[in-house]
Amino acid sequence: MGIEVQRIYKWRKAAKTATLPKAEKPMPDDALELKRLRKALKEKELELEILKRPSAKYPKTMFSPLNIKSPRAVGGLWIYSQ
Repeated sequence: MGIEVQRIYKWRKAAKTATLPKAEKPMPDDALELKRLRKALKEKELELEILKRPSAKYPKTMFSPLNIKSPRAVGGLWIYSQ
C-alpha cells in the first residue's frame, strides 16, 4: 500500500492513547429552563443597552424632548415645532 511502517506504529500508539468523548449527562428540566431563561435575560439586557445608547443616525438636537414644543394637529398629522 505504500504506507511507511513508522506511520502505522504512530497511528497504533495514537489509537491506544486516544480517549473517547464523554457522554453528556441528561440535564434535568429545571436546569434546561434556567439555562433558557438566562439566555433570554442576556438578550433583553443587550436590547435595553442598545436602546439606551445615543443614536449617531439622529442628532441629539433633532429629536430631543427639550427642543420639541407643543404639538399641533394639521390634517390628521401631528406637527412638532422646534
